[in-house]
Amino acid sequence: WANRYINSATREFIKAVLLREDAPQDCASRLEEIAQKKTKILRQLMKNVTEAKNNQQEDLYKLSLKNYEEEVDQYLPVLMAHARIYWDKKEYDAVESLFRRSVEFCNDQESWRINVAHTMFVQGNKFTEASNFYEPIVQQILSDPSASITDIEAVVLANLCVCYIMTSRNEQA
Repeated sequence: WANRYINSATREFIKAVLLREDAPQDCASRLEEIAQKKTKILRQLMKNVTEAKNNQQEDLYKLSLKNYEEEVDQYLPVLMAHARIYWDKKEYDAVESLFRRSVEFCNDQESWRINVAHTMFVQGNKFTEASNFYEPIVQQILSDPSASITDIEAVVLANLCVCYIMTSRNEQA
């Protein structure tokens, strides 16, 4: 059952992405449907993970966690494609809303955090929020002893500096 559903969802996702250029509203609707289905699956999978952990069923816990992580990996492209439709129309509030609805599944995904930070940044009045997403990304990279500042994406570093300046944290910038 799961394989058939995943293949079906993947097919729907591909159709939706292909529609993006010609019929963005149809694409957004289709992506919303897919995201809702995936959200329902993710919640069930998270419940399975929690139950297995609480019942100290190590093998079931590992399997449930693997299934959950795989589903998150399939959910992210759907979410990002959906967000891109609104981003291209400069509807940043709608992008932010999508990201807020996905926080329970994606908050530990770096690509999600970067895109949330960019969404906050581009709105021009949420620099503190944007810096709260950029900072951990920069700190994580710099916590590696072999890393240097050049390992950080230029846009992330530049936007973080702007956030600091716009919120009167010039020393940090």
